[in-house]
Amino acid sequence: MKIRFVVSFFALLMVASPGSSQSRWVHLDTETGKLIYDTSQRGDRILDFSHAGYMGGGVALPQVPDVLTIGPEKGVDDYTSRIQDAIDRVSSLPLNNGFRGAVRLLPGEYPCSGGIRIYADGVVLRGSGTASGKQSTIRMSGKDRHSAVVIGPGQRRREEMSGEGIRTKITDAYIPAEFAPNATQILLDRCSVEGDNIWFVATGARVPGPIVLLNCRFKGKGNIEGHHRWTTGMLVDNCQVPEGGINFMNRGSMGSGHGWGMAWAVAWNCTAKFYVNQRPPGTYNWVIGSVGESRLQARPFDKAPFLPEGTFDAHGTRVSPGSLYLSQLKERLGSQALDNIGYGQEQDCL
Repeated sequence: MKIRFVVSFFALLMVASPGSSQSRWVHLDTETGKLIYDTSQRGDRILDFSHAGYMGGGVALPQVPDVLTIGPEKGVDDYTSRIQDAIDRVSSLPLNNGFRGAVRLLPGEYPCSGGIRIYADGVVLRGSGTASGKQSTIRMSGKDRHSAVVIGPGQRRREEMSGEGIRTKITDAYIPAEFAPNATQILLDRCSVEGDNIWFVATGARVPGPIVLLNCRFKGKGNIEGHHRWTTGMLVDNCQVPEGGINFMNRGSMGSGHGWGMAWAVAWNCTAKFYVNQRPPGTYNWVIGSVGESRLQARPFDKAPFLPEGTFDAHGTRVSPGSLYLSQLKERLGSQALDNIGYGQEQDCL
């Protein structure tokens, strides 16, 4: 089993159903099977997101040896410092073939009142599972505002989150917890978050893509969004947010004056309760082949004017290819790249 950070693995293969339509902006050539990209009048097009993931995408996660192991203990009601201390200790070790080592959580529940932060390269946080179904569960709790997971803000690293048997649950009525992929070439693969009044995934300032959310499930009243100051290049691919939103929007004066949170983003074959898809000056945002309400709105705290809407294409109807990321990865590196990251069947991206 291989885990990077805190995720919940579940088998969810999003394939195009018979009769799926095609997007104007990206579609498969029926004769060559190659992807064809349309452009705007200025030559703008959807970017190639396939470089997201470990070692630039399509590379299997290596078997990184455990350095420290943490198990549940009676009487401990907060494991934040224990997990963070272990991560920091491993982070201080020298790199060996690109890795420092892994911190393993034995099966059990680990309440955490604060965020878990991994700033150094080559550090793995690994969960465990048993044949009976018992797993490592990090249960976020507490009253203070925090992120569940912060990935190297301000650094330019390749990281991947993928694995099985570990879950992040929100148990309080209001905990602003989230994945914070504040680095480039991030792949969040088959992850899940559960909770209300939270950001499921939120980026920091000026984070360049590609950042990819692939086959993820988010339960509760929360949002996926570029949080502030011009994050660029995020793909939300086959993700389910049935009670929440996927937002590519201007956050105006919220927070410290967040402004435009996201540009050059794509939601592909997703399901959400709503989308706030806005178009920043000189850029595009796309919602393609997705299901859910489109919401026009002004900047936060304003009633008018509504900001320009981003591009909706084939809205309400799934498009082919079923997964944009997997199709781009296969075209660039071949079928073996799909097998390397656990998508060995051709149908997974057709």
